[in-house]
Amino acid sequence: MKKHSLPDWATVHRELRNKCVTLQLLWEEYCERNPGGFYSYNHYCRMYREWLKTTSPSMRQVHKAGEKLFVDYCGPTVGVTDPETGEIRTAQVIVAVLGASSYTWAEATQQVLPARPRKPKDKAKAEVGVQVVERWIMARIRHEIFYSLASLNQRIRELLERLNNKIMQKLGYSRAELFIQLDKPALKPLPEASYSYTLVKKVRVHADYHVEIDKHYYSVPCSLLGQQLEAWISGELVRLFNQGQEVAVHPRKRTYGYSTRKLDEEFSDARASSGMGGAHRQ
Repeated sequence: MKKHSLPDWATVHRELRNKCVTLQLLWEEYCERNPGGFYSYNHYCRMYREWLKTTSPSMRQVHKAGEKLFVDYCGPTVGVTDPETGEIRTAQVIVAVLGASSYTWAEATQQVLPARPRKPKDKAKAEVGVQVVERWIMARIRHEIFYSLASLNQRIRELLERLNNKIMQKLGYSRAELFIQLDKPALKPLPEASYSYTLVKKVRVHADYHVEIDKHYYSVPCSLLGQQLEAWISGELVRLFNQGQEVAVHPRKRTYGYSTRKLDEEFSDARASSGMGGAHRQ
């Protein structure tokens, strides 16, 4: 077979991380650059797959810019020494890796908050990121002594900067360069307000026209006695819905007690006076 000009597979692989870029498009551009002779599309694809086999498992996955962030904890821990007592407490290091550029972030934390066990899916990027941090950062600081979490994280940031600016052998670019080219333009700014986690659960209206959430009781219209409502519980509010319609809103409380809206209380008293029923808290 006649030999034609070979594509730069590292560049092909990097280009594929851009949204909307396909192997078909890159092959067409390759043909335009080599009008005197080029490989067929099928052969081009086969050669690319063969090149992929020579790379690490994490590189074989093509992640589009700005779409994925992989997070995991390192297995080894780092000791933090109390300067007054000499007690050594262990810190866990969390690692996050952007899919397209492999740009890496790491930070030491006091404790791990593990997720529920699940079968791992597409974890090669996270596992490789953890391995890189363990070898590039944690191995380098194994003989160093840290007297605070802040000083440990300052040292981690110094080594992270070196890691992200180090040229990756197979690609010929650093993580920082790829981040600027790929992930950074695709990422959106953080929202102005912090994300508010909301728990949704079913609650039953008690005989005193209140519902119980974490040992605190919130009033609803007494016409809903015995009904099952949907509670939306955030850090600041408790919102209560009946068949999709909001029927009450209360500030969230985390201690035992009652939150009773004046409107609900007056309506309950009026029902009781008219003989329509209604319960009172004693």
